[in-house]
Amino acid sequence: RTVMFLEIISIFILVIAWVNAINLATARSQQRGKEVGVRKTLGAARRQLMGQFLLESAGLNGLAFSHDGKTLASGSDNLILWNVTGGIQQRVLTDENIVHAIAYSPDGTLLASATGNNTILLWDPESGSQVRTLTIDGTTAFVAALAFSPDGRILAAAHWFSITLWDVASG
Repeated sequence: RTVMFLEIISIFILVIAWVNAINLATARSQQRGKEVGVRKTLGAARRQLMGQFLLESAGLNGLAFSHDGKTLASGSDNLILWNVTGGIQQRVLTDENIVHAIAYSPDGTLLASATGNNTILLWDPESGSQVRTLTIDGTTAFVAALAFSPDGRILAAAHWFSITLWDVASG
């Protein structure tokens, strides 16, 4: 009897979540319509628009622009660096884990990526080499967000109900 009651509650919660997702999509549709209109006006092809929407629905987990705006980092199964002006993939940085969050340092010399195994990797975006590995101790942390301080000396990671800070130079 208790199990059946819990099943009914879980189905009810799923229905509420589904209705909320539809409401959110509907509320954002006008904004997305404006975005598509602006992109079409600026010369975007139908193929580019479809590619954007497919990419967004395929599980893109994070985006970050470089300090000069010329490079865009995207995270999903890999960390990919894109040339913004040409839309060309520049480099793939990977450590075989799914990337959950990304942040560029203010000066653009470091790129931080958070993976699902309690680690944050610091990369040199120019060379594509991994500079340092930072570990969140004592938890199985899903890092939801990364941010560098304005001077680039501190990296913050938001996970579960806490924030971890690192001195970037010493780790």
